[in-house]
Amino acid sequence: MSAAVALSKNASYRSGRDSVGVSKNSSMKQSRRQNRGSVRLDDPFASKHKSLPVRIASFSEASDATLQKVKPKKVDSRLGFRVRDFDNDLFIDIVGEKGELIHWEEVLEEVESRAGIVHKIRTHEDEEDDLGDSLFQGMKRFNVSYLPKKEFRSASDFGEFAEIETMTVVIKVKQGNQRELQQHVESLYVEKLPSMPTGTTIHAWSLGLLSRDTTMFNDITDERFTSIMPKLLYTRADEERGHFLLAMEDLNEIAAAPTQNENSTVSYLPSVSSREALAYFSAIASYQSVHYGTLGMEKLHSYPSANTWLQFFDGEYCKPKTIAACREIFEHAVNAAPHLFEEEYGAERVEQMRALFRNGMAPVFELIASLREEKRWFTLVHNDCSTRNACMRKTGDEAIIYDWELASEGLPTFDYVEYLVSSLEPSQLTAEDVCGYIHISHAMLSLRLSHEQRYDMPTIQEWTDLFALSTLRFVLCRYVHFAFFAADDPVFVRMNKNVMQLLTIFKDSKFGLGKC
Repeated sequence: MSAAVALSKNASYRSGRDSVGVSKNSSMKQSRRQNRGSVRLDDPFASKHKSLPVRIASFSEASDATLQKVKPKKVDSRLGFRVRDFDNDLFIDIVGEKGELIHWEEVLEEVESRAGIVHKIRTHEDEEDDLGDSLFQGMKRFNVSYLPKKEFRSASDFGEFAEIETMTVVIKVKQGNQRELQQHVESLYVEKLPSMPTGTTIHAWSLGLLSRDTTMFNDITDERFTSIMPKLLYTRADEERGHFLLAMEDLNEIAAAPTQNENSTVSYLPSVSSREALAYFSAIASYQSVHYGTLGMEKLHSYPSANTWLQFFDGEYCKPKTIAACREIFEHAVNAAPHLFEEEYGAERVEQMRALFRNGMAPVFELIASLREEKRWFTLVHNDCSTRNACMRKTGDEAIIYDWELASEGLPTFDYVEYLVSSLEPSQLTAEDVCGYIHISHAMLSLRLSHEQRYDMPTIQEWTDLFALSTLRFVLCRYVHFAFFAADDPVFVRMNKNVMQLLTIFKDSKFGLGKC
């Protein structure tokens, strides 16, 4: 969306308030920084924080002496991100080198604003105070207008026209610190199961959850990774103030159907067609190929900030405390919903699963840890790969995958298995279907690897065994938590059937249920 705007002495862009001039320096970037105070209005939140109107003055007209300057109300910046922080400075940073900020306004259409499991940390507890001082966590959508850099340079004569471009931006903010997050996660379990021992590593996956996506995106620039993600415009990880921010393109403008990103429950997991599943498999293969195998893992660990965001969660699940906690969680789920387990699948199947939690958990994760040491089958995995965190593009059969907060090192089959059990109907997971998905995923990843990387590719039999191992892993460290929190949810019922079908399909494999 664009509009032709004359750069003249009378040029003005208004949105219900008086406009403010912006001067031009020889360096546009320097001009943006020097004029930050100049473009600040009285209070951009006085009219429900809709907009910031800015006039582009003629180049000889503006001077610092004539620019309106109003100081905003001071707030304690150490207390996190506040509503008032949606200001000129932020949107100047978001526009960045693309050009000069002209105008921004919030799109009042509601955005799903729960930031996953962290959405209850530092929420709007002080909404009775001045709106600008309220802590903010979640997502907002804005229209941001800017004068592109190349157009700015070409419009040196006042009679010429320059195109102003407008982009829709979704800004996601997370608040808090690691300790607050872990305390919150722990409280969710203790609330349902008071006997749950505190201080366990059951929330190992939460390590780095707050800052991971804001940091890893600055490290990974490979097109095979960035092409399957929403376009990122700006990231900020401010650990001192305790907030993390992402600005990205609006998924609803590029997705084939409205998205429900950031839904923190299992309730939004729509099933997909087999054709769409192949598009998602292609996207998974694309990002996994970047860091696959010995060479890829060396690249992954070489990133400047890798030590701050790269984790191997599976190692935590070898610990006795974690094993005991997972076993207790599974028992609670089985006892709370017997109709989904013993009555549906029989006492023998439930006893096999109990034995898996009792005796098989340590061997499964120790084996995964040993494979990690070898590196050749490992890569960067999403770890939450389902239709809750993915959508199809409007153009063509291409998928977009987002919400990388749980990304870690792992076997590539982790993501394929989670996608299958989370996103397909049981009728789409027959033994024949699963065999087809195993072969297709193996071929898709292999085709995207370099010649050197292909030496690390497993045989199709080894790949099948990794699918079976990844199914056990999904049961032990993902499925068990869905069962604990959402056993009666219709979507979990579908997931439960899919898991049971995979366990049956793989029962005679090297890593079949009852063999670990």
